[in-house]
Amino acid sequence: MAKMKSRTSFVQFGLQQRQMAWMTMAVTIPLVILAAIAVRTVEQDMMDQAEQKVASDLNVASFLFYGKGTRVEILDGKMALDSSYVVNGNPEIVDAVARLVGGNATVFQGDTRISTTLKREDGGRAIGTRAAENVVDTVLRQEHRYVGRAWVVNDWYITAYDPIRDPSGKVIGMLFVGTLERPFVEVADAFRNRTLLVGGLGLLLALFIGWISARSLSRPVQAMTAAAKAIAEGEVGQTMELDEGRGDELGDMARAFRRMVTYVQEKAAAAERIAARDLTEQAEPSSDHDVLGVAFYHMVAGLRDLTIELQAAAESISSAANEIMTAVSQLASGATEQAAAVTQTTATVDEVGASAKQAVEMAMVVSEAAQQASRAASEGVVAVRDATQGMADIRQKAQSIAVNILALSEQSQRIGEIIATVNDLADQSNLLALNAAIEASRAGEHGKGFAVVASEIRSLAEQSKAATAQVRTILSDIQRATNAAVMATEQGTKGVDSGMQLIDRAGRTIDELAELVRQASQSAAQIAASVRQHSVGMQQITAAMVNIDQAATESLAATGNTKRAAENLTDLAGRLNGLLAQYRVAAHGGDGQRLAGYHPEPNGRRHAPENGRESDQRGRALELARGARPGPGR
Repeated sequence: MAKMKSRTSFVQFGLQQRQMAWMTMAVTIPLVILAAIAVRTVEQDMMDQAEQKVASDLNVASFLFYGKGTRVEILDGKMALDSSYVVNGNPEIVDAVARLVGGNATVFQGDTRISTTLKREDGGRAIGTRAAENVVDTVLRQEHRYVGRAWVVNDWYITAYDPIRDPSGKVIGMLFVGTLERPFVEVADAFRNRTLLVGGLGLLLALFIGWISARSLSRPVQAMTAAAKAIAEGEVGQTMELDEGRGDELGDMARAFRRMVTYVQEKAAAAERIAARDLTEQAEPSSDHDVLGVAFYHMVAGLRDLTIELQAAAESISSAANEIMTAVSQLASGATEQAAAVTQTTATVDEVGASAKQAVEMAMVVSEAAQQASRAASEGVVAVRDATQGMADIRQKAQSIAVNILALSEQSQRIGEIIATVNDLADQSNLLALNAAIEASRAGEHGKGFAVVASEIRSLAEQSKAATAQVRTILSDIQRATNAAVMATEQGTKGVDSGMQLIDRAGRTIDELAELVRQASQSAAQIAASVRQHSVGMQQITAAMVNIDQAATESLAATGNTKRAAENLTDLAGRLNGLLAQYRVAAHGGDGQRLAGYHPEPNGRRHAPENGRESDQRGRALELARGARPGPGR
């Protein structure tokens, strides 16, 4: 959104401001880019040269350092060369390096300065101070040479560091040479300032040239813009000063603009004459491509033809109005007769509607009675269905009882068999007791106890035999009762089957009766619906007849209005003839027909009218104005 707003604001500037802005950007952007590249290149070259110098100075320092001894070691906490030359606090080597190459030199034991030309703020040598952390990491830890920008004691330097190794190859210190960065920065700043000064002067020069060029372009454009705004507001007759003597494109545009203004003034004068009701104006186009001239010509020709046709139509309207009045009188007579017939028909329809309402009420009563009979029949069907289900349950229970009684008869027979066995046992026990008594009498005194037992057993056997006879009698009674119950159960089952058949026939009869009742109920409902529809139809007919009666009344009123409108139309035709008499229309033929059939196309060519369609439409309009009916082909 912000980008679109800035672009819109830029477009709203004048031509002169935009021209100056474009020229300023065309000069400023390349100038800034070239200046930035130049400054960056100079700074980089200076830094490269400074780094090359300190690297070369470091080689000199290494030559002087190892010239005192090639074996470097730490003895008693101090750095010594060939075990005899102690470096700690000895400025001989660093001062020699400073005299030969300039700048500063330092010997480090570990990361601590033990011999240096660097000064503290108090003026003393900066012995005991430490190296920067990035230098320590590169030289002591990674064991590489460091060449580049580094913070040294209290300022930035262009530096070079080399590791110092003992005979075992271990890094035990560093050798440093460096020069202040400030002089290089000052040179680069001076070059940047001079570059900015030259660029500013070039920018001012470009602005001055752009202002002159934009002014020469914008003045004629502003003049034509003011003239175009005045023409757009309708000031066609103004005088304007245009620089038409220029030989460039702006001169061509000024001359073309002058011809356009002259053309617009001519068309405006022709429009004023047409507005003054002078239709003799020809308004001929100036060329085949003159779309506005062709439109003026057709407009004037159309107005001229329209005026002639309106005059003829006004005459036709007068005669048509008289015919309308005659027809309206006939319509009024017919509308009166129609209103009387509608009133009689409405009364008849009201009587039929009352009869239909009574028929609807009777049909509703019959339908309600049929629905009640249908509900009663449905309940009868349900009752028969329930009775059938109850008889089936009774039959099933009777069959179950017969099965149980048969099972009881079989058990009685088994009990009879057991009783027969018990009777046999009693007979054998009695025989055994008799034999025991005989043997006991033979034994004398020793067999008396045995005789008593034998007597008891015999008595028990007789009792068992008597009980067995009683049980046999009871079982015989049970078997006779069981047989009677089985016979009764079979007869009850047969009776249940006969009842089920009767209930089934009654159910089918009730089903048929229910179906007949349902059909009767449906027929009654259909009759009620038909009668109701008939009643609704009669109501609609009644409403329609009321509408027809109202329409007939309104038709009578409209007939009167039409008669008055025909009278007003006659008066309007007279007034129209008076207005048309004020327009001047050229006679047909001559110059008025010279451009007949002229129709412009997008490419400026002419062609004839399309098969006389326009004249056919005008003729049809005249026929309609005279009251004639158009034929089928129109």
